[in-house]
Amino acid sequence: EALRQFLEMGPDILSITKSYSEEEKKPSPDINMQDALDILQYCPMITHAAPYTSIYCRIQYNGKELWAPSLGITDNFFDLNKLSLKQGRFFSELDGDACYCVVGHEIAEKLCLAGAKKLIGTAFSLNKKKFTIIGVLEKTEMGGMRPYEINHGIMIPFSTVKRISNDIMIKDIIARMRSKDE
Repeated sequence: EALRQFLEMGPDILSITKSYSEEEKKPSPDINMQDALDILQYCPMITHAAPYTSIYCRIQYNGKELWAPSLGITDNFFDLNKLSLKQGRFFSELDGDACYCVVGHEIAEKLCLAGAKKLIGTAFSLNKKKFTIIGVLEKTEMGGMRPYEINHGIMIPFSTVKRISNDIMIKDIIARMRSKDE
């Protein structure tokens, strides 16, 4: 099963995770966005890096309230995790700090149960900010190095997540290595 999961993501994928030392009883230093992007400069064997953060958010739609995890991601997160769209599009750097989101399979189903007829273009409140759905993911096989939140949550641009939460810390980075042999 472990081999299947690694082969599904690709043997050239690397997961970098913030660690907590049991011996020292303190966390390792924080990873900021610049650190995450500098990995490409200081580690020539890495060709792409996608840092992400995870927060739990309150969603209000059509008079109903849902709670869901949200991932603050960069645009190459979709490619590195081999995610497929059911409808719509992924966001890109051209979207800037727009309040656009891509929703996972399960949260899409919950929004439909709450009354959403057409998901693309649907707007809802996420931590009291209005977000518009621009993409819906196909159900994604879980396991391996993919974040749990992909099917259950909402993906928003990393630059936008700073507008809805003060508790932003990069804990994980998904990276692609130049060669699977490394």
